[in-house]
Amino acid sequence: MLDSADVYSRFCRLRGYNTLYVCGTDEYGTATEMKAIEEKTTPLEVCNKYHKLHCQVYDWFDIDFDYFGRTSTNEQTIIGRVAWLLTRARACVCVCVCSVAWVS
Repeated sequence: MLDSADVYSRFCRLRGYNTLYVCGTDEYGTATEMKAIEEKTTPLEVCNKYHKLHCQVYDWFDIDFDYFGRTSTNEQTIIGRVAWLLTRARACVCVCVCSVAWVS
């Protein structure tokens, strides 16, 4: 199974476009805060739990991220900044920036 961003990144690669498909667990969102309150835990613990689950689900569905990280990591921050700088310099076009905010 593919999600729409995965399909689009695969399409771009087939067309020969330089493509980077990045996603991550959103550790700062309202959904995370609400889930932490519901589970009587911290947002960090919620993200630790669901990041592992999301990785397993995406692997099972063969979602092909170049990088699936967490919004709190230096890697995710660097990738986001570089994408913004390249877009600003018009060296590339960022079509979609996606963070996983879903928790169940």
